[in-house]
Amino acid sequence: MVVGAASCYVDRVLRLKRPPPPQEGCVRCVCISDTHLQHEDLHLPYGEILLHCGDVLLESRGLQASALEALRSFHRWIEQQPHQHKLLVAGNHDGVLQALGPERVQEVLPKCTYLQDQGIDLEGLKLYASPLSMGQSPNAAFQSHGGYDERAACEAIPEGLDLLITHGPAGQGALGRASAALAERICRVKPRVHVFGHYHLGHGISLQEVIEVNASSADALFAVTHPPIILDIQPRRRAQKEPKC
Repeated sequence: MVVGAASCYVDRVLRLKRPPPPQEGCVRCVCISDTHLQHEDLHLPYGEILLHCGDVLLESRGLQASALEALRSFHRWIEQQPHQHKLLVAGNHDGVLQALGPERVQEVLPKCTYLQDQGIDLEGLKLYASPLSMGQSPNAAFQSHGGYDERAACEAIPEGLDLLITHGPAGQGALGRASAALAERICRVKPRVHVFGHYHLGHGISLQEVIEVNASSADALFAVTHPPIILDIQPRRRAQKEPKC
């Protein structure tokens, strides 16, 4: 799938196992989510930035030894991936990440950058990531019914973003997994692209004023069957030198 006219800055959005090389001047982002311990089933194309939108684990609600060992296994895998920048946000199944806190997570996963309601600038792109999601399952890490402040997390999202990364989608529906407060904030700050997971049935791309990318790798049966979604994005400072689409 190739999208050329959705934005002057997002030149191509691809969902291919063997994508062509990125256009000159673009930054390639490889997006995955909801791998649920099956990350080794993925075959990732190269890109400058690898984004994992959460749910590394299948079930984790604290500092269990098994969850920590699963994190170390994930770290061994992600360390081997060729991407220059590897970003991770937590999901509701990643309770061990919530229990550890950002600094200790970074110690356990030193080869990737863990973002918890934080921003970062990479390759000329401005990114912000939040583990926010909605739901009513017992796996309630970073969800409002588990004590997480949904409204504060949404209000912290800044303007001027190229990429907003959250665990859960924005809006209504998605079997109760979407956040209306997040939709309101996105409408206000208008990131160029919103990348998320959490809702396994929604994998794909929605072309709206803000491009919405559901990068869930797992299907409804929690098997990793969805391919990575690739974004080729032209940084604003380069795009502003060229004619508008």
